[in-house]
Amino acid sequence: MSAAIKLLLPVGLGIGALFAFGKKANAAQPSGGITTPPAGGGGLTFPPLTTTPGTPSGTTPGTTPASSLPGANLPAVPDAILTRMVAALATGDPKAIRAEADKLEAEGWKAQAADLRAAARLLEQGLPGNTTAPSTSTPSTSVPPLTTTLPAPTLPAPGASTTLPPFVVTGVSDQQRRLVAGQAAIEAAKPKGRENKAKILAFQKQEQELGNYKGYKLDGKYGPATGALFIPLGMVPPKPMYWGQLNWTEAQLRAEKNAWKSRMHAEAMKDPQRADEWKRAGAVI
Repeated sequence: MSAAIKLLLPVGLGIGALFAFGKKANAAQPSGGITTPPAGGGGLTFPPLTTTPGTPSGTTPGTTPASSLPGANLPAVPDAILTRMVAALATGDPKAIRAEADKLEAEGWKAQAADLRAAARLLEQGLPGNTTAPSTSTPSTSVPPLTTTLPAPTLPAPGASTTLPPFVVTGVSDQQRRLVAGQAAIEAAKPKGRENKAKILAFQKQEQELGNYKGYKLDGKYGPATGALFIPLGMVPPKPMYWGQLNWTEAQLRAEKNAWKSRMHAEAMKDPQRADEWKRAGAVI
């Protein structure tokens, strides 16, 4: 029995009970005695039983009263109605189940319609009471190959503005990335020369493998390109320690620092609650 069908078990009669009760009551009916269900819904009516003098109403001589027969007080639901209810539940669609409930109610089967609507509500609440064993399979953690590649950085011309590398989103564990980034941030906040470059290098290597630091040298030095990697992780980066590359002119160094200041100012505008932190991070000379 599907999970959707089992939903009726805690509501009203339940599917198994509906079938059992319907079949018992139907088996006890005299032929030709079924009539259209009353406006209140729920059961079928039967022609009155013939009685004899001295015999309690509803009994025949030498027989057990009808009220004590198994299934006599249970609602007699035709198999056709049960089949429709099961088919609606099997869809697992609350809208389809309610649609069938509306049809049953229009035909006079109000109790059965109420059961279907209750099942639809349970479905929308996330299948509570479902006893199906949860899947033990391990979800796939494979990361799709990166389709975006970054061009190798080029040295800016003297006086030209410098832009920081874009950040590429990947499917790697955010917890792992933040752990490595946090360790690197602690070292980057220390005075220059006292930082643990191995931890900064680990952060650079991790991000380069994720596609976020391609084209840059893995040297463990905390510069603006490394600092920019903290931003997409929601972290305000420390001020960079190292600027430029070998043989850069003063104009090139100034362009790189101006680009860093502009980036920190833009982040401060987007994050007013931490605006002071962003401004301190951009206070480079």
